[in-house]
Amino acid sequence: MPKNMRSSQKGKCIHLLLFLATMIMRLKATIQSLEGRMSSVTEKSAKYAQIAAEEVPKSLYCLGVRITTE
Repeated sequence: MPKNMRSSQKGKCIHLLLFLATMIMRLKATIQSLEGRMSSVTEKSAKYAQIAAEEVPKSLYCLGVRITTE
């Protein structure tokens, strides 16, 4: 900081820097939390898609294939 800056201005600058550092840490934590939730949801989605694919009766699947080929 410049030597001619007043003490009150220095205090405001320091306060602002601390506030910004806190906000950056909070945003980083939020992003990490959302990334964790996103990967969890992606895994669940893949599992549910697999279950749905396994549970469709073969006759129903074959009907769809026959309809599209005719």
